[in-house]
Amino acid sequence: MARKLSSKNNEKPTPAITRNSAAGVVLCMLLAGAATAQQLYRWVDEKGVSHFSQTPPPASSEIAFESQKLEKGPEVDLECCQQARLIAQDMAGYLARGVPLIEIHSLVNVEGVGQAELTELANFASDRVRLDMSPVRVGSEAYKACSNGVFLACRMGAAGTQASSGSGFWVNSTVVITNAHVVEKCSRISVANDLQADLLFKDDTNDLAALRVNGTSQNRARIRGNTGIQQGESVVAAGFPLSGIVADDLNITSGIVSAVAGLGGDKRFVQITAPVQLGNSGGPLIDQHGLVIGVVTSKLNAIGMAQRTGDIAQNVNFALSLETLTNFLGQNRIAFDVAPSDGEPMSVTAISQNARRWTVPVSCEP
Repeated sequence: MARKLSSKNNEKPTPAITRNSAAGVVLCMLLAGAATAQQLYRWVDEKGVSHFSQTPPPASSEIAFESQKLEKGPEVDLECCQQARLIAQDMAGYLARGVPLIEIHSLVNVEGVGQAELTELANFASDRVRLDMSPVRVGSEAYKACSNGVFLACRMGAAGTQASSGSGFWVNSTVVITNAHVVEKCSRISVANDLQADLLFKDDTNDLAALRVNGTSQNRARIRGNTGIQQGESVVAAGFPLSGIVADDLNITSGIVSAVAGLGGDKRFVQITAPVQLGNSGGPLIDQHGLVIGVVTSKLNAIGMAQRTGDIAQNVNFALSLETLTNFLGQNRIAFDVAPSDGEPMSVTAISQNARRWTVPVSCEP
């Protein structure tokens, strides 16, 4: 939902997209413009030729004419469009080398933007690479489109309207757990597409948040209660990644726990090989008995590591540990169900069917 900017001293709005060559591609605040209505006339001359003009047809003409509203294109920030050109060019370069569209988001270092805006640029680049345009040509086309107000990110006059999204899971009948970064600076939060939620507790240090939902669920996750996470054990990540690109239904990936610590040996995290994408954040990490043992939170930037080390890291993803999750729940006195991890292992299909009942998409409107 757009809001008008109040500009002091008629200052020009800050460019919506910036690009930091040292850190990769960075997208910032999105700006949307208001339209100005003008009158458009359509008429046909005596030779049968159609004309369009902002002035009435000749007074001597006996040809009937019709009018309609013509919306003037929104004002755009051309500096922002220049950055959009560079971003689209980078994306087209990855696509031209055979990188799948669904992986583009993980190859571009994104900060401070909802994935819908990045998806807009990725889809633009993909459509033109399929037409055999070179990356440079794609960048030029992106600049032209941006200049005509196509990209919401570079419009001027109002704040951006796109929502960002992640994943979460019910831990009791009224509370959903997700990552703190999923619900950062939200004016409106919803879960399961249509249930409104309020921020109940947030721990920025451990990247966890609890949402009080305006509604109830009869289904809830069970948290493993007898043992911690073991290196080498099988795990499943559930969530709703890459909204607008892949299926909106629950996505499931499987792998193992490759390390029982995160970057730099941080014990609050575990490292997993189950593939995750943007939008998986906040989703549950599930063991082979269908019990939650962590919260998916991040992945290693493969291209960034390749630039630093000369080697492409593979399947290096992270989740908050079982201990980190249960400590958060306990400290905030959030009720949750505990179950032992015993009995026969479940198939991935069975785990998926079970997780579908209590894993939900989380949407944040800025």
